[in-house]
Amino acid sequence: AYSRLGLPGSAEALVRSMSSTSVPPDAFTFNTLAAMYARMGSDGLDRLRQVVQHDMPRAGVEPDVVTYNTLMGACAAWAGEAAARAVMRDMMQAGVRPNARTFHCLLELYSRQEPPRVDMAQRIKETMRSAGVPLDRYLHQTLLSLKRQSLTRVASEWRDMRSGGVQPNSIGFAVALGCCRHTQPPREEASQLLREVLRDLTPEHLTERVLGSAVGAAATHLDRQEACAAGGGLLR
Repeated sequence: AYSRLGLPGSAEALVRSMSSTSVPPDAFTFNTLAAMYARMGSDGLDRLRQVVQHDMPRAGVEPDVVTYNTLMGACAAWAGEAAARAVMRDMMQAGVRPNARTFHCLLELYSRQEPPRVDMAQRIKETMRSAGVPLDRYLHQTLLSLKRQSLTRVASEWRDMRSGGVQPNSIGFAVALGCCRHTQPPREEASQLLREVLRDLTPEHLTERVLGSAVGAAATHLDRQEACAAGGGLLR
């Protein structure tokens, strides 16, 4: 409760009092404390580091993947790439296996930079694949958004996502359809991708943005009959 309310002093006092009871603080306790400091932004980063690097070892509690992800995300947001990658190195050296969220921290960092570092974001995807971490929707749709200026790269990412059995949400549909819409005809590549995207489109994905992009792209690259057939009648 103290953590959710943003009362670090009370939360710290509670953790200290637990150490002298029959219920000492565990990883969940420290992760809750770490999350509180992460929510404080740059003001909480130094104390967050102390919790992970000093308080937990002193209490005999090993940081887990949640601990490292919390610290890595905060470092990525407030301390930069080198600090975030240092946390990942510590994590690997401790024998803690990264999960998708671990890689999302770096993906978000590269996405926020100006200009976005698309190639580094793509490298995150390949690292996840080689590490056996499932490629999820967040990863694919972030890459779709980063690649939206290139029809070829969007088409490749869309097909990789779908071949992996990952279902896009309305954001993914909007990006792919928007890329098709803004590609000048004649482009058979745009027409082919549009057909594939429309085949996957369902009523639950038809936000105003998706519908507008779908109608605009279909008007540009397909005749009316084909657009209706490809979209399962959704564009009539």
